[in-house]
Amino acid sequence: MKKILILCGMFLISTAFAQDDKQKNPGVELPDFVITGKENISIQSSNKIKPDFVPIISEEFIKPVFSPEQLETKDIGNPVKEDLNLFDSLNFYKGRLKVGAGLYTLPEAQVTFSEPFKSGLFNVGLIGFNRRAYVDNSDRYGLTGTAALKYFVGDDSKFLPGSEIKIDGSYGINSYKLFASNFPNIRRSFGLGNAALQFNYLTNKVIVAAVKLEDEFASLNDVTFSENVFKISGMSRLQLSNFAIGVNA
Repeated sequence: MKKILILCGMFLISTAFAQDDKQKNPGVELPDFVITGKENISIQSSNKIKPDFVPIISEEFIKPVFSPEQLETKDIGNPVKEDLNLFDSLNFYKGRLKVGAGLYTLPEAQVTFSEPFKSGLFNVGLIGFNRRAYVDNSDRYGLTGTAALKYFVGDDSKFLPGSEIKIDGSYGINSYKLFASNFPNIRRSFGLGNAALQFNYLTNKVIVAAVKLEDEFASLNDVTFSENVFKISGMSRLQLSNFAIGVNA
């Protein structure tokens, strides 16, 4: 009987402590039942956006487009209508001298001189050489002179504006012996020259023309021989709105 009373007392004490713990730390009460279910949700698929092709070199790089603000306009003058000025360059040299020498050539020289003026240019030149004999009677010397004059008609002229007139000529002598012939001591001098007159009218939009008169001549001193060859050449063209006519000679 005593043991039964002790067990009942312990049961009552433990129940009191358990209720006290529930009051201090209330637990989460679960429901008596749980509702479960199944639902199908369908999501409409969409096409993926494709990215644009990015080339290494774009068309804009090959064909750039500039705005009008980026392009500055500039007046381009007509060089034909501008006044000719041959003195506007600081690097214009009026003369040149070239001298050479070698084992058998002593000396060889070339000198030129140019003089510009308001409406044209004048120049002269001289070329000479002396070659020693490398075998008997094989010596030779030569001398050549040149001269030229260019005259430009101003574009404000009333007669043939913008035309050009050119006069030039040259003459040279080569003196040598016939060292490989049966008469090696005979010296021969061969003269060769030419003179030319040229006229150019090429700035007109309707008609252009050019003509050249040229004479080539040669002579030998040891024999009675001389020759002249006269040449005429030219061209002309007439340009109209619907057709053009041209002549070459």
